[in-house]
Amino acid sequence: MMMEYKSNYNFWAEAISTACHATNRLYFRKGLEKTPYEILTGNKPNVSYFKVFGCKCYILVKDTRLSKFDSRAQEGIFVGYATDSHAYRVFNKSSGRVVESCDVTFDEDDRSLEERSASFNLYNNLKFNLNLKINLDIYNNNQVQVHLNKLKNNIHRKLVYLNTQHQVTKVKLQVLLRVVRG
Repeated sequence: MMMEYKSNYNFWAEAISTACHATNRLYFRKGLEKTPYEILTGNKPNVSYFKVFGCKCYILVKDTRLSKFDSRAQEGIFVGYATDSHAYRVFNKSSGRVVESCDVTFDEDDRSLEERSASFNLYNNLKFNLNLKINLDIYNNNQVQVHLNKLKNNIHRKLVYLNTQHQVTKVKLQVLLRVVRG
């Protein structure tokens, strides 16, 4: 996690804590088909608040003595989740401390995150684009026609991927399932 997002190695304890927090809410245990959080509390975990470790965020300043031109937020780096409340742990760049706050705005369009994983994503997207183009060309050249109303086992999927110009492209595919009995 830390190498992926080029985080400072001083945050190793927060990285381990965040990884454990996510693991307890995401991974199922064999035989039980439940997450550890679900086994402990009896409730399904809510993961809608999950954020990317090391992403840029802004902490709301709650000081009442701000002037008209003072900044209302301070820049920080997301380092985890609070253990005893529904707050985020954020490294405040201006104070140099890790603070817990609920009033945090995350920069979802942070270009630095895209640049960090651009080489990995570009390779995978190029490989996927080539395979998809070959498969679509085969179907187009052979003029394959499938009457979907006769097939009962079809699944509609939408694939979203980046092309070589880093533009989002959507492709609608139908996955056809056929049961073969031997």
